Amino acid sequence: MTELSKLRLTRKEAATLLGISTRHLDYRVRTGALKAVRDGSRIFLTPTALRQYASRDQVMEKGEALTR
Repeated sequence: MTELSKLRLTRKEAATLLGISTRHLDYRVRTGALKAVRDGSRIFLTPTALRQYASRDQVMEKGEALTR
Protein backbone atom coordinates (compact mmCIF):
# COMPACT_ATOMS: atom_id res chain seq x y z
CA MET A 1 0.00 0.00 0.00
CA THR A 2 1.42 3.37 -0.97
CA GLU A 3 1.38 6.24 1.50
CA LEU A 4 -1.21 8.21 -0.47
CA SER A 5 -3.60 5.25 -0.56
CA LYS A 6 -4.02 5.48 3.23
CA LEU A 7 -6.98 7.43 4.58
CA ARG A 8 -4.87 9.30 7.14
CA LEU A 9 -1.15 10.02 7.32
CA THR A 10 0.93 10.80 10.38
CA ARG A 11 2.78 14.09 10.58
CA LYS A 12 6.05 12.34 9.80
CA GLU A 13 4.63 10.51 6.77
CA ALA A 14 3.04 13.71 5.44
CA ALA A 15 6.23 15.74 5.92
CA THR A 16 8.27 13.09 4.12
CA LEU A 17 5.87 13.05 1.17
CA LEU A 18 5.94 16.86 0.93
CA GLY A 19 9.72 17.01 1.33
CA ILE A 20 9.55 19.29 4.37
CA SER A 21 10.40 18.90 8.06
CA THR A 22 7.75 18.03 10.62
CA ARG A 23 8.41 21.41 12.23
CA HIS A 24 7.59 23.20 8.96
CA LEU A 25 4.52 20.99 8.51
CA ASP A 26 3.35 21.98 12.03
CA TYR A 27 3.84 25.64 11.11
CA ARG A 28 1.74 25.20 7.96
CA VAL A 29 -1.01 23.49 9.96
CA ARG A 30 -0.94 26.26 12.61
CA THR A 31 -1.23 29.00 9.98
CA GLY A 32 -4.05 27.21 8.18
CA ALA A 33 -2.11 26.62 4.96
CA LEU A 34 -2.44 22.87 5.45
CA LYS A 35 -5.56 21.20 6.81
CA ALA A 36 -5.16 18.55 9.52
CA VAL A 37 -7.52 16.24 11.41
CA ARG A 38 -7.22 15.67 15.14
CA ASP A 39 -8.05 12.30 16.69
CA GLY A 40 -7.73 12.77 20.42
CA SER A 41 -4.22 14.12 20.92
CA ARG A 42 -2.90 12.80 17.59
CA ILE A 43 -2.78 14.85 14.39
CA PHE A 44 -3.32 13.31 10.97
CA LEU A 45 -3.37 14.66 7.44
CA THR A 46 -5.39 13.37 4.53
CA PRO A 47 -4.01 12.67 1.06
CA THR A 48 -6.51 15.20 -0.30
CA ALA A 49 -5.13 17.93 1.98
CA LEU A 50 -1.57 17.11 0.87
CA ARG A 51 -2.53 17.23 -2.82
CA GLN A 52 -4.29 20.58 -2.36
CA TYR A 53 -1.32 22.03 -0.51
CA ALA A 54 1.21 20.72 -3.05
CA SER A 55 -0.78 22.00 -6.04
CA ARG A 56 -1.18 25.56 -4.74
CA ASP A 57 1.17 28.28 -5.82
CA GLN A 58 3.37 28.81 -2.80
CA VAL A 59 4.32 32.38 -1.97
CA MET A 60 7.18 32.79 0.48
CA GLU A 61 6.48 34.91 3.50
CA LYS A 62 8.92 37.54 4.70
CA GLY A 63 11.81 35.86 6.50
CA GLU A 64 10.80 32.38 5.37
CA ALA A 65 13.62 30.19 4.15
CA LEU A 66 13.46 28.38 0.84
CA THR A 67 12.62 24.72 1.61
CA ARG A 68 13.63 23.15 -1.67
